Amino acid sequence: MRPNRILSFDPGKSPKSFAYSFMVGGTVMRYGLVRPIDSLEPARYGPESQEFFSRIKSLALETSPDVVVAERFQDRGGASKGTTGEHINLMLGLMSAALWPIGLELVQPATWKAWLMRHYSIGKPTKKRAPMLPNMWMFLRQRFPYCWKTSIQNRIVIHEADACAIALWRYETADMVQRYGSIDCLLDRSTVKRAI
Repeated sequence: MRPNRILSFDPGKSPKSFAYSFMVGGTVMRYGLVRPIDSLEPARYGPESQEFFSRIKSLALETSPDVVVAERFQDRGGASKGTTGEHINLMLGLMSAALWPIGLELVQPATWKAWLMRHYSIGKPTKKRAPMLPNMWMFLRQRFPYCWKTSIQNRIVIHEADACAIALWRYETADMVQRYGSIDCLLDRSTVKRAI
């Protein structure tokens, strides 16, 4: 069944790389950035993780999504070496807890990007570091002109564009695509209820 209200995330480690999008009935209603956890140092991780948990919980309460989907982190080497994987996977775990009982679906980056390129004929990647950026912006501007930010300093960033595209992928492939998985489905709900 096709979900009506979709909250999607493109997680990242830096403040300008953790984006969300909220879609209702195939229309992007809003998008933006979420401040991620900045440090894994014990003195800062506790308070920052509580703030992050609260931000995600508030976003879910504001939007009341039927489905929440996030891009699964995959280490590609290079710039993503180090603690990037730890940061993002910790945040995905916190998101799963904050979004309970809705749940959190994960999608591999290649799955939604390949679908978008095939389904909308966006074309071959044009850059190595941000392969779909120019074409993605043009596509989103045509598909969702009503939410396009016009001033140069407020222009949509690639992670916001990705979050919009992930929501679109989830909306349009509701009955066609085998999902990577849901963190929520790994939990025995009776065990979670007893732990709370």
